[in-house]
Amino acid sequence: MLCLVCLCVSVQAQKQTVKFLSTYDNQQLHFGFLLGINSANFIVKTSPDIASLDSVLSVEPYAQSGFSLGIVSDLRMNQHMNLRFLPTLSFAERGLTYRVRSTKQNAIIEQKKNVESTFLMFPFNVKYRAARLNNYRVYLVAGATYMLDLASQEGADQNLKPEEIFVRIHKSDLLFEVGMGIDFYLEFFKFTPEIKMGFGIPDLLVHEDQIYSQAIRVLRSKMVMFTFYFE
Repeated sequence: MLCLVCLCVSVQAQKQTVKFLSTYDNQQLHFGFLLGINSANFIVKTSPDIASLDSVLSVEPYAQSGFSLGIVSDLRMNQHMNLRFLPTLSFAERGLTYRVRSTKQNAIIEQKKNVESTFLMFPFNVKYRAARLNNYRVYLVAGATYMLDLASQEGADQNLKPEEIFVRIHKSDLLFEVGMGIDFYLEFFKFTPEIKMGFGIPDLLVHEDQIYSQAIRVLRSKMVMFTFYFE
């Protein structure tokens, strides 16, 4: 789909004669805002001892959609590279599906453990831009994001019934990000759609003595972000 968009951009660019915001990229520093949607998920590595557990047979992650809003601050480094700081408030939800052997029902059932998060995100990205073609400019972006989960239940009490136990994750996370987008230079502002993927580096799981935690060896974040920038 993105290749088709780039092809359309190239065709339309050949017809464009008026350049909007012709001196925009010469600014040393500029600001804007962003709106986005995200699909948050986990990367799960199960415990090698999962077969020895009495109840849990398998663990699978599932994704949910959320949304983001934030501020853009962009520093021009040279003709093709910019450094971007994008403080963002993001609402996300993801979860884990456990296949569990139920002694009461004498059957194998599925149990879902939702993890709701409210992130304060602090991305630092380097943006590498291709040469501008009339009112369009394709770019690549990469960087890292520190995330603070305001809804984390890292220190919550777990003295609950087995079916009420939840999966606890740490409050802090660090993501490596890579993506691409297209700058559209309009008459009064620059509009940019961007797609970016983030992969968590640290293990998020709070390891504790309960079956839902024991079944997992490593739990990391994964996030797909589709963002619209207005600068």
